[in-house]
Amino acid sequence: MLTKAEIEKAVRARKKSIQVGPGLILTINNADTWKTEDEIRGSWKARYTWQGKTVTMALGSADIFGRKKGKTPRQALTRAQEIQRMAAEGIDPKVEKAAAKAGRSAASSIPTFEELAVRHWETHKGAWSPKHASQWINNMRDHTFPHIGHLPVSEIDGPMVKLAMDPIWMDIKETADRVLQRIHAVFEDADALDYTGGKKNPADVAKRLLQKRDRRADEKHSASVHWHEAPEFFASIGDDNAACTPLRFMMLCGLRTAPVRFSQWEWLIEDGSVIRVPAKYMKLKPHEKKDKRNDHFLPVTPHIQAELEKLQQGTDFMFPGERAAQVNSNALNDLCKRMHRDKFAIDRKGWVDKETGEIVCGHGMRSTFRTWVGDVKGPEYKDLAEKTISHVVKDPNRGAYDRAKMLKFRYDLLAEWGEYLTGGNNWREI
Repeated sequence: MLTKAEIEKAVRARKKSIQVGPGLILTINNADTWKTEDEIRGSWKARYTWQGKTVTMALGSADIFGRKKGKTPRQALTRAQEIQRMAAEGIDPKVEKAAAKAGRSAASSIPTFEELAVRHWETHKGAWSPKHASQWINNMRDHTFPHIGHLPVSEIDGPMVKLAMDPIWMDIKETADRVLQRIHAVFEDADALDYTGGKKNPADVAKRLLQKRDRRADEKHSASVHWHEAPEFFASIGDDNAACTPLRFMMLCGLRTAPVRFSQWEWLIEDGSVIRVPAKYMKLKPHEKKDKRNDHFLPVTPHIQAELEKLQQGTDFMFPGERAAQVNSNALNDLCKRMHRDKFAIDRKGWVDKETGEIVCGHGMRSTFRTWVGDVKGPEYKDLAEKTISHVVKDPNRGAYDRAKMLKFRYDLLAEWGEYLTGGNNWREI
């Protein structure tokens, strides 16, 4: 199946018909006439074989850029796979669709939550790691199936999901968050298969009903390497796996993990001197992610350019993974852990946060840079440092008026930081 980035690229190229996945086609109805992305009108079609003939069935409008009502690529693929499954089992999808509209099923009753969850798991587990696949289904069996597993998905509402989540919501928070996300994914499938009548996802309703958590109590700072040790850490990263270059890139530019993982060559602008990171990849509120004014602009310093030149431009993503289009979400932290083990075997210290004693992680490199700015450059660089690591201005009045990108000043600051990391500028603690 095409990635979201590949679909968007094909749409922008004004292709009228796009083969998105097996038996799934995206048709752009106004490919020749749209002027802005908001004007693009697309629709999904499923293609399957019935009685020796190729048949096409409309699946409804398409939500391509996450701005309109309609089926997302994942929802459309789920529906297309279900149609192909029915055809393979001798059920006419068009007859089934007409029966569903009439309020009955020509083949079977609406599945229970457990049946649909298991079907979702079986469909996607091949693309997951064995560990994640095992955790996914075990968490559902432990925390959801006993409560709502036996109920038809059409009868489950938000308060029912809330009751299922109550026992774990405050006690094992990380697991509870993951379980709720998985419930949401199952009901997305239910909606794509027309089992829910278009009602609001019960997982979203449950989240609004669940007890509010004190985020400050849960706040945990990412373990970071001290800036005095940063050049040694940087030099020891190596080049023996897919996470090495993105980890150095992260240290040099101060971006978060997500925008680093999803960095794309098409983000390079101004003849390659600037990387424009779309707002949807930044840590922002949902409505802010849709505003292009919130895009982050990263100046490409000589040291960042040196890392980019090591990469091959044969894919959309700058940092492709070993088994996926982009580097794995855990790869950077796994690399940090491996570096810690290697160093610990030599000096019995390893790479740990001097304050917490925890093994350093990829996200902690932002803190390393920010602390270096505060200690070495001084408080007058505070605003520039915050802008560089894309921290949002909390003062609403100031944030509304301050649109300065400060690219020249951020370039100079990141270039100086790059010199320090690579050993060209050695600072000593006062």
